[in-house]
Amino acid sequence: MRITILTFGSRGDVQPLVALGRGLKDQGHDVRLATHDVFRGFVESNGLSFAPVAGNPVELLSSPVGRAWVKAGRNPFKFLRNFVRLTRPSLPQVLNDSLAASEGSDLIIYSVLSHAGYHIAEKMGIPSIAAGLQPMTPTSAFPSIGSPGDIGLPWLNRLGYFVVRQALWQPFRRTVNDWREHELGLPRLPFLGPYGTERLETSLTVYGYSPSVLPKPQDWGPRVHVTGYWYLDHSHDWRPPERLARFLSEGGPPVYVGFGSMISGAEEDETRVVLAALKRLCLRGIIQHGWGGLAESELPADVLAVGEVPHDWLFPQMAVVAHHGGAGTTGSGLRAGVPNLVVPHFADQYFWAERVHRLGAGPVPIPRSRLTEATLAAALDRAVQDSRLREGAAAIGALIRQEDGIDAAVRAIEAG
Repeated sequence: MRITILTFGSRGDVQPLVALGRGLKDQGHDVRLATHDVFRGFVESNGLSFAPVAGNPVELLSSPVGRAWVKAGRNPFKFLRNFVRLTRPSLPQVLNDSLAASEGSDLIIYSVLSHAGYHIAEKMGIPSIAAGLQPMTPTSAFPSIGSPGDIGLPWLNRLGYFVVRQALWQPFRRTVNDWREHELGLPRLPFLGPYGTERLETSLTVYGYSPSVLPKPQDWGPRVHVTGYWYLDHSHDWRPPERLARFLSEGGPPVYVGFGSMISGAEEDETRVVLAALKRLCLRGIIQHGWGGLAESELPADVLAVGEVPHDWLFPQMAVVAHHGGAGTTGSGLRAGVPNLVVPHFADQYFWAERVHRLGAGPVPIPRSRLTEATLAAALDRAVQDSRLREGAAAIGALIRQEDGIDAAVRAIEAG
């Protein structure tokens, strides 16, 4: 089967879909992955065909609007306004690039930001599958991403999904409908979009997170699968840099701190906070640069800055993993079986931060706006000293390591 996977966003959005693509290729499928050109080498090095789609996420997140988007935190109005300002200018080109990338496909798999796949599949008369890293299917069991948290009202939980879906549809409704009409020759969708239509609601959805972390709710039907995480583990011939291997061998397990693709514009301040908290607790640390440039300053001897290092190799060797709460990083942190301290910046990161804490795998999360030497030191101290957190993290890690999310997703996709 010829499969096109459409996925946009940061490395954390792309990497799980690359892992899924590899799993499909291993089963004999011809897989093409369409995303931003900055990921071309990464996609092709994993044996998948590549197709370019407009946009450079590094440049977008580094722009003033991108930084304002990250700083929006839990403010839904600032988040949506800046998201639209970031994505609307390139949307027509993204839609057309997605159409070109999908030529000749038998199946289109699309991520949450790549809904062009749904419309293209309708035009081509082929199936499409939604592949999510965070829950988007309406449920009464837990709140939607972007909600202020779970206050125990099932009807309000379900309403939140309607609001999120419309927030992702209404700002782009006219552009998408014009494209459907003039480029695809399809009828314009109604005001509320495709949601609630038989074609969308009966199509397959696969979620690449662990049912041990967030079980499938009872009000999701058989066409929705929670498969487990889609991990892309390091190759057997990969070797760590000598200075990293030496640092790990010279003392006890350090604390990892990394905020991935989050570019806040305050990276120097964040680095000073991290270093001060580690010093206060006399802890060794490993700080990962990420896109935001964390740890570009001079570091003490007991703190090491690293670039890109496979999380599946690094995290199990840490005392604590402190991160931004992206879906993929959260999955890697939990699988490692060590306490996770989440510092959510925006979007679904708050959802996963609260989930980690509810699982007993980490202390109370620290929103980026409240990150100080004192708050970070207190949270790290609890993560290191609290035996209940260590036991909780070890237990959830053991469950996740028993799962094979890629195999489960591939079987669901092949069964249709």
